[in-house]
Amino acid sequence: KENMFLVPDDHTARTANLAQPKYLVMVRTKNGELDTLRDPDGNDYWMPDVESEKQVQQDVIAGKYKRARSKLGYGGLRQR
Repeated sequence: KENMFLVPDDHTARTANLAQPKYLVMVRTKNGELDTLRDPDGNDYWMPDVESEKQVQQDVIAGKYKRARSKLGYGGLRQR
């Protein structure tokens, strides 16, 4: 993983405006050179599952919010 990089470029910027960013994926070879990875169809660009990543981020934020509230003593609903 340390030798793999997502590389944004102009194509990434254009596709990100459509909420479908595509990145070049590069790997550092044993001799230190960067090489572009291609999928089995020969495509240079990789597109993350944006909706899945949004859900992951929402879950992370919800967990942090819940932990912060419990540390402050607001773990449950309070009666009025």
